[in-house]
Amino acid sequence: MEAVWEHFRKKGTWPYWHDLKRPLKRAHVDPRLALEQLSEQLVITPARRRPSVKNWPEGEVRLSVASVSQMHRSEEYLRSLFGLIDLLAEVQQSQAMVHGQAVEVSTSDLHYLRQTKSSKEGDSLSFAAIPLAYGEPWCAGGSPANGWAGTETTIVVDHRVQRFAGVSDIHDYWRRRREAIEASMVSQPQTPEAAPTLGAIHPVIAAASSQLYRDGHFTDAVLRAFKAVEHRVQEATGSSEIGQRLMNNTFGGTNPRLDVADSSGPSSAGERDGHKMLFMGAMVGIRNVLAHGDHRVDDADEARDAIAFASLLMRRIDRAAARLRT
Repeated sequence: MEAVWEHFRKKGTWPYWHDLKRPLKRAHVDPRLALEQLSEQLVITPARRRPSVKNWPEGEVRLSVASVSQMHRSEEYLRSLFGLIDLLAEVQQSQAMVHGQAVEVSTSDLHYLRQTKSSKEGDSLSFAAIPLAYGEPWCAGGSPANGWAGTETTIVVDHRVQRFAGVSDIHDYWRRRREAIEASMVSQPQTPEAAPTLGAIHPVIAAASSQLYRDGHFTDAVLRAFKAVEHRVQEATGSSEIGQRLMNNTFGGTNPRLDVADSSGPSSAGERDGHKMLFMGAMVGIRNVLAHGDHRVDDADEARDAIAFASLLMRRIDRAAARLRT
């Protein structure tokens, strides 16, 4: 926790696990053992559900407000957090009638408000605590800035932020936080979350991936889907080749071993060539990366889209194999 906090204080952003390698190794701390000892109420990271790469966790590491309140020199960050809440509550109250209950506030909006308040209250407000907001019960969403995409940091708040306006100290914050969570549990009874499903995909892909996908093993679900595609091509052609070479020799050339084109005339050659590249790309860019690389699929939507792509390829193989038999 101290290593995470030290990185946050220096950089202004939460670290990733690879940022912590040096300080944790220097302190002789096993990251997996640390995760087992620290609850999700203290350390927030997707590494709890991600497989480790070479015994080292992946993803971002965040501290909860509960953890931060115990850290050295955290008082200024907590004051910033409470000041941020007051600003957001003011924005939500003024814009709720126009935009509805949920309001997205950017850092440029907050800077403008801070300048307005500075002349009256002194320039005491800081946005250093913005990363602490995400996941708190008064925050409805938002995202950190992405310099590559040209976006700025945003925070989404609704009526719940009003409950936290005017917080005096951390003890007052805990009291209001507990009341907010209890009120949410009363107004929105918890129901079991339905397991994600893949829909009407190719039956062979469904047999290979559906259960893994429902259980949240997204990387294995996607990998099994593309292995099933590879095996189906081998089976249809009698080839023992694998991966990119298999796909190029099966779908390439003017008279491919499996003709996946549905069109006729001048466009058929382009369709064949395009699908050859799709099959080859699926092996190089998805199957091989998941089987031999460090990439992991952690998002259910991304996994579903990838598996749907494998299903599309499988249906093309079926039609080509049926034409070959006739």
